[in-house]
Amino acid sequence: MTNQAVSCDICGQPTKMIGTRLCDPCWECKTQINSLISRNPEAAIKFLKMKITEAEILIEKLKVFRGTKDKDMEVENGDHGGDEKNSTENLSANQNVM
Repeated sequence: MTNQAVSCDICGQPTKMIGTRLCDPCWECKTQINSLISRNPEAAIKFLKMKITEAEILIEKLKVFRGTKDKDMEVENGDHGGDEKNSTENLSANQNVM
């Protein structure tokens, strides 16, 4: 057996799983999502949309935290320095809608 590592096709982390080219967390996530899709496609869509929204909110918070958020983007999206509480409330509202 070789100690060769490759980059995970999803997250880019090194993995020794050269057959699947997926690290353990990404393989598990992909497997579980595929299972949910095959059992209940509507629930899978609802779940994935919710997780995408959560990821988008996190990315925006990280951009602000790192000071890389584009000022034009703030105005375009109507983001005028709202507080974290509003972001959390928006996330909760989005989850209830889906």
